Amino acid sequence: MSYFEFRTTIRNGNDSQQLQQYGDAKISMAISSAASFTFVIYPNDPAYQKLKEWTTYVDVQRDEKYIFRGRVAHIQPKNNADGSFYKEITCESALAYLNDTMTVWEKVNSKPGDFFKKMINNHNSQVDNLRQLKVGTVNVTNSTDNLYCYVEDGITTLSEIQTDLLNNDDLQGELWVRYEKDGNYIDWIKDPNTHGLQDVRLQKNLIELTSSPDISTIATVLYPFGSVVENVETDEKATDVSTPHITIASVNGGKNYIEDTELVKKYGRIAKSKIWDNVKEPKNLLDKAKAYLESLKKIKVSYTMQAVDLFPLRQANDPLDIGKYYHFVNPAINIDEWLRIVGTTIDLNKPLETTYVIGDQLKRLVDYNLQSSNAMEQLRRLTEQNRAGLIQIKKLKSEVDLLKEVNEQLRHDLEMTNRNQGTDPGGPTTAVNGDWGPAIKHAANLMNVNLSDAKLAQIKTVIQGESGGSESAFNGWDDNAKAGHPSKGLLQFIDSTFNIYALEGHKDIWKGFDQLLAMFNDSTWENDLTTGGWGPHGAPRFKKVPVAEPTENVAKLQAAARKYKNVKYVWGGGRNGASPDDGLDCSSFVWWVYKDMGITLPGTTTTTQEPSFFNVDKPQAGDVGFYGSRGGSTHIVLFLDENTYANEEQPGVNYQERKLNAYNRPSWFGRNAQMHKLLFG
Repeated sequence: MSYFEFRTTIRNGNDSQQLQQYGDAKISMAISSAASFTFVIYPNDPAYQKLKEWTTYVDVQRDEKYIFRGRVAHIQPKNNADGSFYKEITCESALAYLNDTMTVWEKVNSKPGDFFKKMINNHNSQVDNLRQLKVGTVNVTNSTDNLYCYVEDGITTLSEIQTDLLNNDDLQGELWVRYEKDGNYIDWIKDPNTHGLQDVRLQKNLIELTSSPDISTIATVLYPFGSVVENVETDEKATDVSTPHITIASVNGGKNYIEDTELVKKYGRIAKSKIWDNVKEPKNLLDKAKAYLESLKKIKVSYTMQAVDLFPLRQANDPLDIGKYYHFVNPAINIDEWLRIVGTTIDLNKPLETTYVIGDQLKRLVDYNLQSSNAMEQLRRLTEQNRAGLIQIKKLKSEVDLLKEVNEQLRHDLEMTNRNQGTDPGGPTTAVNGDWGPAIKHAANLMNVNLSDAKLAQIKTVIQGESGGSESAFNGWDDNAKAGHPSKGLLQFIDSTFNIYALEGHKDIWKGFDQLLAMFNDSTWENDLTTGGWGPHGAPRFKKVPVAEPTENVAKLQAAARKYKNVKYVWGGGRNGASPDDGLDCSSFVWWVYKDMGITLPGTTTTTQEPSFFNVDKPQAGDVGFYGSRGGSTHIVLFLDENTYANEEQPGVNYQERKLNAYNRPSWFGRNAQMHKLLFG
């Protein structure tokens, strides 16, 4: 599995299967928060009816590693304008399981790590094994290694952990869920301060990096409070009375607050309070208050970023990972510092378009004001240079625009490189020189199955074990034969089972191709396909073959396209009287195929060809697919049937046929009225 491939598996009890026909898939992650996985699934996916809220569990893997494990939280049925149906699925990660359990009231006076473990064990005692979490690394504590707090009745375990641990200024730390082979582990750890090797720079891989200050975190006056005054009698479980706390008045000249006089003069009185439940001495409380007020002089600066991860492009040694610090450089706004990625959204269909969230940085007001002044000075210098003819700002902008274009081309090239090879809709139905591989591919294509090389090899192994590749193989000796229903043919179906899965027009058990179609008609064929004896157990997917064999005119279109099978990609080729045999690009290829069918398109570029096509939801033979929005498309492909397209892809690559899937789906489909009438009447 490559870095650009994702494998999504659903689990219902002991039954598991891989999703096939799904799209718009995105995973959003943030530190100490439950991740979400959203996608759309279509009825032709065998798992369409098997997704259940709360009981279906979902795994997503990339590069053989889990990047998401969780459960289906919500299913929203939808329908298109053409009457077709689909479902929008929302999943939540394993951290959300902590919302399934409740706490009970208790007074806590223990080590922070022990309390965290107690909360997780309490959670595990209330749920089944699938929702249990194993305590992993715990290294968060405070100066006293002691936590004093009250646990409220009836709040979720996750809310309690957030309230008394993560939001505790003396502790904080981060929650991480690790997906291991023996279960899900939860860590409560300090920021490991790990630095990545990949630089993120303007003119290299940084598209945009902006900063904005948040002054709501600033305070010039602090009212500190310690533990509850012990000589005041109260009911420990009472919630309708207030209790006084220790203050600093006795050691601070009668004042129960401290202030920064310089900041008060500049910004006025901005008061905040802070309670330290475990501090009983006023002098210790005053020391803590002074240190805390110093931290409140800092301003929170948030960042947003759009960048390209160079690791999948093999231009960096490590990927951009959540939780790590990276060196960011943007001279236009005077940023040259290490910033941390605290969140990310991965688009499974377009992995190069991953977005990132940068953690808030705390800066002293004086430093931020100085940096702002430096930024203004930088802009002033850039402006002067611009006036002097160096036009640095325009250069930076043009570099960014160029980077966007280059990244789009890289994304396009990588999509092209990673797409699955297509198959001929009019392909073979018997073994070719003793090899059933081409017929298996053809059957898979007709049954809307994305067939991997590994599965193809497995099917061929099963065929060899069942019949030795013979369509006329007959088993007259096993238990089935003794019971009066012997196994027959290529995959050794018995008549009753074959009749359940056989499709209209393909019900001859002695035809190997009909047995292959019947095998793919089993909704759980991937799990049922085992060596040493196999048998279908899933529901039939179709009554007739979903991808129709081509009509006469569709066959002519396919032949017209395949006439250019050995023609190489040449940008601008096939125009201005040039022979198409000398080279074509994506748009001139479509132009020539249409011309061979007797239709002349007015344009020979993607944008000039767009007006000849109106939008459709689903493609058929003769339709086209555009990559990019209407008016700004960058690539065009020609559909040979509803599931296969042909195109001239990129320099160095000849004509290619591809099977449509979630990873190579065009931005929109177009139909030419004249071509559609020619093919379908």
